[in-house]
Amino acid sequence: MASSMQNPPLLLSVFAAICAVCAGQNRLYARLDDVEKLITEVRDQLHVENNLRTTQTVHFQMALEKVQKQLEDVSTKISSSGGGGGGGGSIEFNSRLRSLESAFNSLQGDVGGKVDTSIAKLTEVETRTARMKDDMDSKLKKVMNGINTIYDMNKELKNTMAGSRAVAEPTASRRDGS
Repeated sequence: MASSMQNPPLLLSVFAAICAVCAGQNRLYARLDDVEKLITEVRDQLHVENNLRTTQTVHFQMALEKVQKQLEDVSTKISSSGGGGGGGGSIEFNSRLRSLESAFNSLQGDVGGKVDTSIAKLTEVETRTARMKDDMDSKLKKVMNGINTIYDMNKELKNTMAGSRAVAEPTASRRDGS
């Protein structure tokens, strides 16, 4: 009789452990979903920023080409007017234009590097998240296997106890009846 009283607490503890593991799994998946949602939002924001930078770069390049054309027109007009001092002005304009062009190229390289770095970091975070999710799935499977083993052992113990009780009861009733 005492052993039958011990089995329900064991069953309750196994049931409680299963419920705790399932609740923990749900919280873990909810957190992983939140992380995945955040990563998606960051990726989308990076794409928007990348598109904006590309658009700004194209506009800047078009403006630079327009300025270069205007400088060439002015340089041509100065050269055609034949002024002796006109050559120095053209050289100065060309110098400024080349300086502006090098600054633009530098800016374009910096923007491209930053975008590439941001995308690389995002990819790394996605990889780590996927790896973490796989690890948690593996650990959960191990925990569930352990719980199943405990359940099977408890069931076997219960059957053994019930069988030994059935053998003990007929012997006791024969003694009482004699």
